[in-house]
Order: sequence, then C-alpha cells, then structure tokens
Amino acid sequence: MAKIYRAEVNVWHKKAGGLGHASMDIIDDERNVVYVSLWPINQASAKKKKRIWGSFNSYMPESYGEDCEMIEREADTVIAIHNLPHPTNSPLSFFRTHWKTQKWALQRMNCCTAVGISLAIMAGVKYSAQTWHGCPDPTDIIRFSRSLKQKYG
Repeated sequence: MAKIYRAEVNVWHKKAGGLGHASMDIIDDERNVVYVSLWPINQASAKKKKRIWGSFNSYMPESYGEDCEMIEREADTVIAIHNLPHPTNSPLSFFRTHWKTQKWALQRMNCCTAVGISLAIMAGVKYSAQTWHGCPDPTDIIRFSRSLKQKYG
C-alpha cells in the first residue's frame, strides 16, 4: 500500500447564518487522489435551525469544485500537510467508502469529524474536538491541521 504523501485541508469559515465547512484532498505518493467532504443529504432542511440537530443520510461531493459550487465561494483557508506517515496503511479508497456509510449529525458526525478523524488516522494520533462545545468545527480543524503541519511539514 502506498504511504500517504499529502493532505490538503480546505476550510470555509462560518458566515452569517452558516456553520462553516471542512474538506480534504488526500494524495498518495503515486499521485492518486481521494476527496473527503461530508454533507447531510437534505442540506436545505439541515440549515434550518429547527432541523439542524437531527441525523441525516450523508452526501459526499466528488471534488473541491463541487463543494465550492454548493457553498458559492472558494475555501477561506487551505493547509497542505506533507509526509504524513499513515501507519495503518489503509487503502486510499477507505477514506471515501468509510464516510459514505456514516449518518451526518451536527454534534457527532459532521464534515469536520470526517476531516479530523481521517487526518488522525494518517498521522497515527487520536483526534477529539478541542472546542468549548465538544463539537468539531472549522476552527478546530484549522488548529489540528496546523499542529500536524508543524510536525510533518
């Protein structure tokens, strides 16, 4: 199995009425790419405050471009992390197929959870949200990504 070469983390900061978003390209040393991004299938309903606490089937965009179209702008922060050791040697496809089977839920399984846990698997560390509310959010993903970038480059 190929060692993970690079993770490119994309973060859209919270804007008025929104929650923010995180996604990631994972590129192995053979230049194969997998995109990790997680949305509730019924995102229009999920954005309504009264429905945001529910659990929804997940949808995974195929690319950064598709996320940009859905959010209607480019990512605010992009962090490239090189040379992640990836001790489990999971195949690249694992990072897509695993998240496709998860139910989206704001407090326990959201886009930031998918990015944070995927990064942790590749770095061989544990991930838990370091937010006051315990729910992974874009700010937490920036903090975690920067700590891994500092360690691995």
